[in-house]
Amino acid sequence: MVLLVGCSAPTPATDPEPVCEYPVRVVYLYPADQERFAEYEKAIPRVVDEIRTWYRSKTGLAFKALPLEVVQSKDDYFTMRCGTTEPEREAGQIDPLYMPAWIESVERAVGGWRAQTATLVFAQGGGGMAQANLQGDFAGWCVVGDWVLEPISGKANPKGITAAMCLQKVYVTGGTPVGTVAHELAHAFGVHHPDGYETSKRSLMRAHWDWPDTNFLDHEKLVLKTSPFTATRDWDGGAPHCDYLTNDVAEWGKPLDLIGSGFKEGDEVEFKDLAGLHRVKPTSIAADKIVVTVPKAGPGVVRVIRYTTRSNAVPVNVYERKP
Repeated sequence: MVLLVGCSAPTPATDPEPVCEYPVRVVYLYPADQERFAEYEKAIPRVVDEIRTWYRSKTGLAFKALPLEVVQSKDDYFTMRCGTTEPEREAGQIDPLYMPAWIESVERAVGGWRAQTATLVFAQGGGGMAQANLQGDFAGWCVVGDWVLEPISGKANPKGITAAMCLQKVYVTGGTPVGTVAHELAHAFGVHHPDGYETSKRSLMRAHWDWPDTNFLDHEKLVLKTSPFTATRDWDGGAPHCDYLTNDVAEWGKPLDLIGSGFKEGDEVEFKDLAGLHRVKPTSIAADKIVVTVPKAGPGVVRVIRYTTRSNAVPVNVYERKP
């Protein structure tokens, strides 16, 4: 059963709604055998609005959040954590933090990850589980649990995995709980970890516990400017589609398999980084895969160009080739 309840605080008239291609679906999910907490319903829209305001202040971009949905799973909490197979349920009886079926259960409970939507789930009972991805037809998703819900609301869920069960208190104190949501949401928008890039600089994608005193690196802002969740559509009708199954790491001079659909002979690949554009001719082309040799580019986005039409862009961390 899905109930629509409330929405985030309205944006002031001087701060208009962001113009984005696709929205963020916000869900508060709780198991069939647990209580629904009003404190969570109040805290979630407040935190989403705080994160949206922070995105705008750091990048000039923001996202459009749909009204909060409250969803009760058809499964009980133990089944959501451990599934139905006996070995996993036995392990779950011993370890309350054991939850191999959690993400699959959350996905099923909310009706799946919707195309052209980033689904943000605050999942009651999820403890410190925080995961996110962007896949398929712009189906972004991110899931956070008790170690976000309890700190942002001041209400513990005694039947879940409370903050008292967290051995590293940095995860449940200070800016970490809200920073966790902002970080995972960026993954759902297509931003990667900045492994090896500008390690002396603060980045939400490197250290979300610094929230709100952090930022995005310049190439991460570039990625957000091509994401349909934080910007307008930047690809052309009739162009091929690039899939997020494409490897998110590439090295100069090595082959990169660009996964997608609708590719044809004559297509070229464009790498965009902070320095500009790098156009490359593929070494091989099939309808669902283009192989290209990586140029001397930096981190940014990659897309397919067909004459004057552009495909959507997929983020790739590009590194200098190691000896």
